[in-house]
Amino acid sequence: MTAAATAPSSVLRNAPVLIAGYPRSGTTLLYRMLARYPEFGAAERAMTMGDSAHETALSFFMSPLLDFDRIHRQGWPHWDEALGGKAGVDAYLARRGRPSLPREWLERVLGSYVFHDRVFERFTSDVDSVAVRGWSRADRRLPLRRAAMRISGRTQVVRDFLELAARASGSERVLDKFPFHYYRFAELSAALPEARFVFIHRSPVDVFASMVHRARTELKGRPPMGSVAWLVMSSAAFVRDWCDSARAAHAFAACAPEQLLIVDYDRLTSTTERADQVKRLARYLELPPEVMLADTDGTPRRDPSKRFPLASATPTPNSRPFVDDLSADDIATVEEGCRTQAELLREASG
Repeated sequence: MTAAATAPSSVLRNAPVLIAGYPRSGTTLLYRMLARYPEFGAAERAMTMGDSAHETALSFFMSPLLDFDRIHRQGWPHWDEALGGKAGVDAYLARRGRPSLPREWLERVLGSYVFHDRVFERFTSDVDSVAVRGWSRADRRLPLRRAAMRISGRTQVVRDFLELAARASGSERVLDKFPFHYYRFAELSAALPEARFVFIHRSPVDVFASMVHRARTELKGRPPMGSVAWLVMSSAAFVRDWCDSARAAHAFAACAPEQLLIVDYDRLTSTTERADQVKRLARYLELPPEVMLADTDGTPRRDPSKRFPLASATPTPNSRPFVDDLSADDIATVEEGCRTQAELLREASG
Protein backbone atom coordinates (compact mmCIF):
# COMPACT_ATOMS: atom_id res chain seq x y z
CA MET A 1 0.00 0.00 0.00
CA THR A 2 1.39 3.35 -0.99
CA ALA A 3 1.84 6.36 1.26
CA ALA A 4 -0.72 8.20 -0.83
CA ALA A 5 -3.28 5.51 -0.11
CA THR A 6 -2.83 5.79 3.65
CA ALA A 7 -2.38 9.56 4.02
CA PRO A 8 -5.38 11.32 5.56
CA SER A 9 -7.47 13.31 3.12
CA SER A 10 -8.54 16.92 3.59
CA VAL A 11 -11.79 16.35 1.72
CA LEU A 12 -13.99 16.68 4.82
CA ARG A 13 -12.65 20.16 5.48
CA ASN A 14 -14.24 21.27 2.22
CA ALA A 15 -17.78 21.60 3.62
CA PRO A 16 -19.41 18.27 2.67
CA VAL A 17 -22.89 18.67 1.20
CA LEU A 18 -25.56 16.21 2.38
CA ILE A 19 -28.93 16.22 0.61
CA ALA A 20 -32.11 15.03 2.36
CA GLY A 21 -35.85 15.15 1.79
CA TYR A 22 -38.85 12.88 1.83
CA PRO A 23 -38.50 10.33 -1.01
CA ARG A 24 -39.93 11.48 -4.37
CA SER A 25 -39.44 15.13 -3.37
CA GLY A 26 -36.59 16.02 -5.74
CA THR A 27 -33.45 14.81 -3.95
CA THR A 28 -32.14 13.20 -7.13
CA LEU A 29 -32.78 16.34 -9.18
CA LEU A 30 -30.92 18.40 -6.60
CA TYR A 31 -28.07 15.91 -6.59
CA ARG A 32 -27.77 16.03 -10.36
CA MET A 33 -27.75 19.82 -10.39
CA LEU A 34 -24.88 19.91 -7.91
CA ALA A 35 -23.02 17.04 -9.59
CA ARG A 36 -22.25 19.43 -12.44
CA TYR A 37 -19.57 21.06 -10.32
CA PRO A 38 -16.14 19.53 -10.93
CA GLU A 39 -15.24 19.40 -7.22
CA PHE A 40 -18.10 16.94 -6.71
CA GLY A 41 -17.21 14.92 -9.80
CA ALA A 42 -16.54 11.21 -9.59
CA ALA A 43 -15.25 8.66 -12.06
CA GLU A 44 -18.13 6.72 -13.56
CA ARG A 45 -17.86 3.12 -12.42
CA ALA A 46 -20.57 1.64 -14.64
CA MET A 47 -22.99 2.98 -17.19
CA THR A 48 -25.84 1.17 -15.46
CA MET A 49 -25.39 2.71 -12.01
CA GLY A 50 -28.32 4.67 -10.65
CA ASP A 51 -28.82 6.74 -7.53
CA SER A 52 -27.31 4.04 -5.31
CA ALA A 53 -23.91 4.83 -6.81
CA HIS A 54 -23.77 7.89 -4.59
CA GLU A 55 -26.21 7.04 -1.79
CA THR A 56 -23.60 6.11 0.78
CA ALA A 57 -26.35 5.71 3.36
CA LEU A 58 -24.26 7.00 6.24
CA SER A 59 -27.10 6.45 8.64
CA PHE A 60 -26.98 2.71 8.07
CA PHE A 61 -23.32 2.34 8.90
CA MET A 62 -22.54 4.74 11.71
CA SER A 63 -22.25 2.29 14.64
CA PRO A 64 -18.75 1.16 15.67
CA LEU A 65 -20.26 -2.18 16.73
CA LEU A 66 -21.11 -3.21 13.18
CA ASP A 67 -19.20 -5.83 11.25
CA PHE A 68 -16.98 -3.64 9.05
CA ASP A 69 -15.63 -6.61 7.16
CA ARG A 70 -19.20 -7.44 6.09
CA ILE A 71 -19.75 -3.83 5.06
CA HIS A 72 -16.57 -3.96 3.00
CA ARG A 73 -17.74 -7.13 1.27
CA GLN A 74 -21.00 -5.35 0.38
CA GLY A 75 -19.02 -2.56 -1.30
CA TRP A 76 -19.99 0.31 1.04
CA PRO A 77 -17.99 2.26 0.02
CA HIS A 78 -15.36 1.04 -2.47
CA TRP A 79 -12.68 0.43 0.11
CA ASP A 80 -10.39 -1.58 -2.16
CA GLU A 81 -9.81 1.44 -4.40
CA ALA A 82 -9.57 3.86 -1.48
CA LEU A 83 -7.12 1.80 0.56
CA GLY A 84 -4.91 0.42 -2.16
CA GLY A 85 -6.07 -3.17 -2.41
CA LYS A 86 -6.41 -6.11 -0.03
CA ALA A 87 -3.37 -5.26 2.11
CA GLY A 88 -4.70 -1.78 2.77
CA VAL A 89 -8.18 -3.06 3.55
CA ASP A 90 -6.83 -5.69 5.96
CA ALA A 91 -4.74 -3.07 7.75
CA TYR A 92 -7.72 -0.75 8.04
CA LEU A 93 -10.00 -3.47 9.39
CA ALA A 94 -7.36 -4.53 11.90
CA ARG A 95 -6.98 -0.94 13.06
CA ARG A 96 -10.72 -0.48 13.44
CA GLY A 97 -11.13 -3.87 15.10
CA ARG A 98 -13.62 -4.46 17.85
CA PRO A 99 -13.78 -1.84 20.60
CA SER A 100 -12.59 -2.51 24.14
CA LEU A 101 -15.15 -3.89 26.60
CA PRO A 102 -15.78 -0.51 28.30
CA ARG A 103 -16.17 1.18 24.92
CA GLU A 104 -18.45 -1.60 23.68
CA TRP A 105 -20.61 -1.19 26.80
CA LEU A 106 -20.82 2.57 26.26
CA GLU A 107 -21.75 2.18 22.61
CA ARG A 108 -24.47 -0.35 23.43
CA VAL A 109 -25.95 1.97 26.06
CA LEU A 110 -25.91 4.91 23.66
CA GLY A 111 -27.32 2.76 20.86
CA SER A 112 -30.20 1.50 23.00
CA TYR A 113 -31.17 4.61 24.96
CA VAL A 114 -30.06 7.57 22.82
CA PHE A 115 -29.73 6.57 19.18
CA HIS A 116 -32.40 3.83 19.34
CA ASP A 117 -30.88 1.61 16.64
CA ARG A 118 -30.51 -1.66 18.57
CA VAL A 119 -32.65 -3.52 16.04
CA PHE A 120 -30.22 -2.86 13.20
CA GLU A 121 -27.22 -4.00 15.25
CA ARG A 122 -28.88 -7.38 15.69
CA PHE A 123 -29.70 -7.75 11.98
CA THR A 124 -26.84 -6.08 10.13
CA SER A 125 -27.52 -7.90 6.89
CA ASP A 126 -31.03 -6.44 6.67
CA VAL A 127 -30.72 -2.85 5.43
CA ASP A 128 -34.09 -1.48 6.47
CA SER A 129 -35.43 1.96 7.24
CA VAL A 130 -35.66 0.95 10.92
CA ALA A 131 -31.89 1.29 10.95
CA VAL A 132 -32.20 4.93 10.03
CA ARG A 133 -35.29 5.85 11.94
CA GLY A 134 -34.69 4.03 15.20
CA TRP A 135 -37.66 4.10 17.54
CA SER A 136 -38.01 7.80 18.26
CA ARG A 137 -39.24 10.79 16.27
CA ALA A 138 -36.48 12.56 14.39
CA ASP A 139 -37.33 15.99 15.79
CA ARG A 140 -36.81 15.06 19.44
CA ARG A 141 -33.83 15.17 21.80
CA LEU A 142 -31.51 16.81 19.30
CA PRO A 143 -29.16 18.37 21.90
CA LEU A 144 -28.83 15.03 23.71
CA ARG A 145 -28.21 13.14 20.47
CA ARG A 146 -25.57 15.64 19.35
CA ALA A 147 -23.81 15.45 22.71
CA ALA A 148 -23.89 11.65 22.71
CA MET A 149 -22.50 11.56 19.18
CA ARG A 150 -19.48 13.57 20.28
CA ILE A 151 -18.50 10.98 22.87
CA SER A 152 -19.36 7.99 20.69
CA GLY A 153 -17.04 6.20 18.31
CA ARG A 154 -19.72 6.80 15.69
CA THR A 155 -18.16 10.12 14.77
CA GLN A 156 -14.99 8.46 13.54
CA VAL A 157 -16.98 5.79 11.69
CA VAL A 158 -18.96 8.43 9.80
CA ARG A 159 -15.87 10.45 8.94
CA ASP A 160 -13.95 7.36 7.85
CA PHE A 161 -16.88 6.27 5.72
CA LEU A 162 -17.06 9.56 3.84
CA GLU A 163 -13.28 9.84 3.53
CA LEU A 164 -13.09 6.40 1.94
CA ALA A 165 -16.01 7.06 -0.41
CA ALA A 166 -14.52 10.38 -1.52
CA ARG A 167 -11.05 8.93 -1.93
CA ALA A 168 -12.37 6.03 -4.02
CA SER A 169 -14.24 8.39 -6.34
CA GLY A 170 -11.59 11.09 -6.54
CA SER A 171 -13.88 13.81 -5.20
CA GLU A 172 -12.44 17.04 -3.85
CA ARG A 173 -15.64 17.78 -1.97
CA VAL A 174 -18.22 15.31 -0.67
CA LEU A 175 -21.69 15.32 -2.20
CA ASP A 176 -24.01 12.74 -0.63
CA LYS A 177 -27.68 12.20 -1.36
CA PHE A 178 -29.79 9.98 0.87
CA PRO A 179 -33.42 11.03 1.47
CA PHE A 180 -33.59 9.70 5.04
CA HIS A 181 -30.60 11.69 6.25
CA TYR A 182 -33.20 13.87 7.99
CA TYR A 183 -33.70 11.14 10.59
CA ARG A 184 -30.05 11.53 11.61
CA PHE A 185 -29.53 15.28 11.20
CA ALA A 186 -28.42 15.62 14.82
CA GLU A 187 -25.90 12.78 14.69
CA LEU A 188 -24.47 13.68 11.29
CA SER A 189 -24.07 17.35 12.18
CA ALA A 190 -22.14 16.41 15.33
CA ALA A 191 -19.87 14.09 13.36
CA LEU A 192 -19.49 16.55 10.49
CA PRO A 193 -19.51 20.10 11.90
CA GLU A 194 -18.13 21.31 8.55
CA ALA A 195 -21.08 19.90 6.62
CA ARG A 196 -23.92 21.79 4.99
CA PHE A 197 -27.29 20.07 4.75
CA VAL A 198 -29.93 20.77 2.12
CA PHE A 199 -33.50 19.60 2.73
CA ILE A 200 -35.76 19.70 -0.32
CA HIS A 201 -39.54 19.52 -0.01
CA ARG A 202 -42.35 19.29 -2.53
CA SER A 203 -46.13 19.53 -2.48
CA PRO A 204 -47.18 16.51 -0.38
CA VAL A 205 -50.00 15.71 -2.80
CA ASP A 206 -47.49 15.51 -5.65
CA VAL A 207 -45.17 13.37 -3.55
CA PHE A 208 -47.91 10.90 -2.65
CA ALA A 209 -49.14 10.83 -6.26
CA SER A 210 -45.61 10.07 -7.46
CA MET A 211 -45.33 7.21 -4.97
CA VAL A 212 -48.67 5.72 -6.01
CA HIS A 213 -47.83 6.03 -9.70
CA ARG A 214 -44.42 4.40 -9.31
CA ALA A 215 -45.87 1.58 -7.20
CA ARG A 216 -48.55 0.85 -9.78
CA THR A 217 -46.06 1.01 -12.62
CA GLU A 218 -43.43 -1.22 -11.07
CA LEU A 219 -45.58 -3.67 -9.12
CA LYS A 220 -48.13 -4.26 -11.92
CA GLY A 221 -50.52 -6.01 -9.56
CA ARG A 222 -47.88 -8.06 -7.74
CA PRO A 223 -47.73 -8.09 -3.91
CA PRO A 224 -45.82 -5.09 -2.48
CA MET A 225 -42.50 -6.79 -1.77
CA GLY A 226 -38.87 -5.92 -2.36
CA SER A 227 -37.36 -2.55 -3.16
CA VAL A 228 -40.65 -0.82 -3.95
CA ALA A 229 -42.66 -2.09 -0.96
CA TRP A 230 -42.11 1.20 0.89
CA LEU A 231 -44.12 2.99 -1.80
CA VAL A 232 -47.34 1.26 -0.76
CA MET A 233 -49.04 3.04 2.13
CA SER A 234 -52.39 4.60 2.90
CA SER A 235 -52.90 8.34 2.61
CA ALA A 236 -53.19 8.57 6.41
CA ALA A 237 -49.89 6.73 6.91
CA PHE A 238 -48.26 8.97 4.32
CA VAL A 239 -49.44 12.08 6.18
CA ARG A 240 -47.81 10.86 9.40
CA ASP A 241 -44.58 9.95 7.60
CA TRP A 242 -44.35 13.15 5.56
CA CYS A 243 -45.07 15.34 8.58
CA ASP A 244 -42.27 13.54 10.45
CA SER A 245 -39.85 14.67 7.75
CA ALA A 246 -41.09 18.26 7.96
CA ARG A 247 -40.80 18.33 11.75
CA ALA A 248 -37.27 16.93 11.51
CA ALA A 249 -36.27 19.77 9.18
CA HIS A 250 -37.87 22.42 11.43
CA ALA A 251 -36.23 21.03 14.57
CA PHE A 252 -32.78 20.87 13.02
CA ALA A 253 -33.14 24.35 11.54
CA ALA A 254 -33.88 25.65 15.04
CA CYS A 255 -30.96 23.70 16.53
CA ALA A 256 -28.33 24.44 13.86
CA PRO A 257 -29.64 27.11 11.48
CA GLU A 258 -26.22 27.67 9.92
CA GLN A 259 -26.03 24.05 8.77
CA LEU A 260 -29.38 23.66 6.99
CA LEU A 261 -30.96 25.19 3.92
CA ILE A 262 -34.58 24.31 3.13
CA VAL A 263 -35.37 24.29 -0.61
CA ASP A 264 -38.80 24.31 -2.26
CA TYR A 265 -39.00 21.97 -5.28
CA ASP A 266 -41.86 23.92 -6.83
CA ARG A 267 -39.91 27.17 -6.67
CA LEU A 268 -36.74 25.49 -7.90
CA THR A 269 -38.58 24.24 -10.99
CA SER A 270 -40.59 27.39 -11.61
CA THR A 271 -39.63 29.35 -14.72
CA THR A 272 -40.10 32.61 -12.83
CA GLU A 273 -38.44 31.70 -9.52
CA ARG A 274 -35.77 29.21 -10.56
CA ALA A 275 -32.93 31.71 -10.96
CA ASP A 276 -33.47 33.25 -7.52
CA GLN A 277 -33.68 29.83 -5.88
CA VAL A 278 -30.51 28.60 -7.59
CA LYS A 279 -28.64 31.73 -6.53
CA ARG A 280 -29.85 31.23 -2.95
CA LEU A 281 -28.64 27.61 -3.01
CA ALA A 282 -25.31 28.49 -4.64
CA ARG A 283 -24.68 31.28 -2.14
CA TYR A 284 -25.28 28.92 0.78
CA LEU A 285 -22.91 26.30 -0.67
CA GLU A 286 -20.38 28.92 -1.86
CA LEU A 287 -20.64 27.88 -5.49
CA PRO A 288 -20.99 29.91 -8.70
CA PRO A 289 -24.68 29.80 -9.69
CA GLU A 290 -23.93 29.91 -13.42
CA VAL A 291 -23.11 26.21 -13.46
CA MET A 292 -26.59 25.22 -12.25
CA LEU A 293 -28.32 27.84 -14.39
CA ALA A 294 -26.68 26.64 -17.62
CA ASP A 295 -29.20 24.82 -19.78
CA THR A 296 -28.56 21.62 -21.68
CA ASP A 297 -30.04 20.88 -25.07
CA GLY A 298 -32.33 18.20 -23.63
CA THR A 299 -30.54 15.29 -25.29
CA PRO A 300 -29.82 12.54 -22.73
CA ARG A 301 -26.08 11.91 -22.61
CA ARG A 302 -23.44 10.98 -20.08
CA ASP A 303 -20.43 13.00 -19.16
CA PRO A 304 -17.58 10.54 -18.39
CA SER A 305 -16.79 12.51 -15.23
CA LYS A 306 -20.27 12.03 -13.79
CA ARG A 307 -22.63 9.17 -13.06
CA PHE A 308 -25.89 10.69 -14.25
CA PRO A 309 -27.22 12.06 -17.57
CA LEU A 310 -26.60 15.79 -17.59
CA ALA A 311 -29.96 16.44 -19.25
CA SER A 312 -31.72 15.46 -16.03
CA ALA A 313 -29.98 18.26 -14.15
CA THR A 314 -32.09 20.97 -15.77
CA PRO A 315 -35.24 21.63 -13.72
CA THR A 316 -38.51 21.79 -15.62
CA PRO A 317 -41.75 23.31 -14.29
CA ASN A 318 -43.75 20.97 -12.10
CA SER A 319 -46.70 19.77 -14.18
CA ARG A 320 -48.26 17.54 -11.48
CA PRO A 321 -48.57 14.62 -13.94
CA PHE A 322 -49.63 11.90 -11.51
CA VAL A 323 -52.33 13.55 -9.38
CA ASP A 324 -55.00 11.79 -11.44
CA ASP A 325 -53.77 8.53 -9.86
CA LEU A 326 -55.24 9.66 -6.53
CA SER A 327 -58.84 9.57 -5.37
CA ALA A 328 -60.56 12.75 -4.21
CA ASP A 329 -60.58 11.37 -0.65
CA ASP A 330 -56.82 10.72 -0.73
CA ILE A 331 -56.13 14.22 -2.00
CA ALA A 332 -58.32 15.72 0.73
CA THR A 333 -56.62 13.61 3.43
CA VAL A 334 -53.13 14.61 2.33
CA GLU A 335 -53.95 18.29 1.85
CA GLU A 336 -55.68 18.56 5.22
CA GLY A 337 -53.15 16.52 7.18
CA CYS A 338 -50.03 18.15 5.74
CA ARG A 339 -51.25 21.73 5.38
CA THR A 340 -49.66 23.21 8.50
CA GLN A 341 -46.26 21.60 8.02
CA ALA A 342 -46.28 22.39 4.30
CA GLU A 343 -46.92 26.08 4.99
CA LEU A 344 -44.09 26.16 7.54
CA LEU A 345 -41.68 24.57 5.07
CA ARG A 346 -42.65 27.01 2.36
CA GLU A 347 -42.06 29.95 4.71
CA ALA A 348 -38.61 28.57 5.54
CA SER A 349 -37.71 28.21 1.86
CA GLY A 350 -37.11 31.92 1.31
